Amino acid sequence: MSISLFLKKERKHNNNARKKSLCNFYSIIIILSQIFNNICRFFMFYTLSFRKKVFYNIAYQMFFQ
Repeated sequence: MSISLFLKKERKHNNNARKKSLCNFYSIIIILSQIFNNICRFFMFYTLSFRKKVFYNIAYQMFFQ
């Protein structure tokens, strides 16, 4: 009786540990995706500003030639 109770407790503990590790795994994935998102957003903004600069440069040269 006590052995089966112990096994039940042990199984529950293992399930909790598995759930916890899964939660940690998912949180790491979420954090990584957020970092990736921020990097992508930064690069998009950077390329947009770069394109704007190039566009304004070309327009400026065309206007003042």
